[in-house]
Amino acid sequence: RQKGSDPGPPPLPPPPELINHDK
Repeated sequence: RQKGSDPGPPPLPPPPELINHDK
């Protein structure tokens, strides 16, 4: 098993709260 070859969980997008922090 090569290092970093494990299929990890997909990167979840940041919550809308962080995105809407541009107010």
